Amino acid sequence: MRSVRLALALSLLVGGAALADDIVTMPTANQLKKGEVDVAAYYLWLSLPDGAPQFVQYQTLYLGLTDRIELDVHRAYVDTDKTSYVLVGSYKALAEGPTTPDLVFGVRNFTAQPTTNNPAVHDKSSDPSVYLAGAKTFFLKKDVQGPPLVRAHLVVGSSD
Repeated sequence: MRSVRLALALSLLVGGAALADDIVTMPTANQLKKGEVDVAAYYLWLSLPDGAPQFVQYQTLYLGLTDRIELDVHRAYVDTDKTSYVLVGSYKALAEGPTTPDLVFGVRNFTAQPTTNNPAVHDKSSDPSVYLAGAKTFFLKKDVQGPPLVRAHLVVGSSD
């Protein structure tokens, strides 16, 4: 049974990575507790043809407002576009237990700010999107709460 759970966890991990559209802004079921703060910064240099973006700067500030409510502020700058800010609010509907996953409901870009000047998607870039994210932590040894472990996430949501 343990090998079946491990195979399932690895399959979810690999499948999720293969389907992930944007690993930097992909929502998860990880949720900060009240008063916790986290930051992330990404600087991506790209080797794309002339006229295409050559770098992306992306920063995120995560704020735990309560044990169940989190606010995220995302800042993105693409050298061929503009700086955009996106607010994400999320609510932890279910906390992970021995048999239950973390379950988080969220709304991305709830202030409906345009996130690009690209004419192909500009009309839709200000649309808020909603998501439901679940996560479960799997330990390789039953009843041992320590490494090695796998935390699998599954997220469904509207177009972003």
